[in-house]
Amino acid sequence: MILMGIIPFFDKLRSYPQFNKVINGILCSFVGLLTVVTYRFTIGIHWNLFNIIFTLVAFALLVRKVDVIWVILGGVLLSIIM
Repeated sequence: MILMGIIPFFDKLRSYPQFNKVINGILCSFVGLLTVVTYRFTIGIHWNLFNIIFTLVAFALLVRKVDVIWVILGGVLLSIIM
């Protein structure tokens, strides 16, 4: 809701240093949240060589901007095969 209200004024708001500080704080909080979620997912995985390679390949594909749906579908298919 807040985002929908800010969109029309975003370009003007970006010129205010206080607004940029707020946005930066929100983004830092979001990165922290993603880090905690990622950590919690990793402790639930039985790590072996296959899973490490699997994770690294998925990461590399996402860095190369492969659409996340293809990475997920490839992971599901590979998991079924293995």
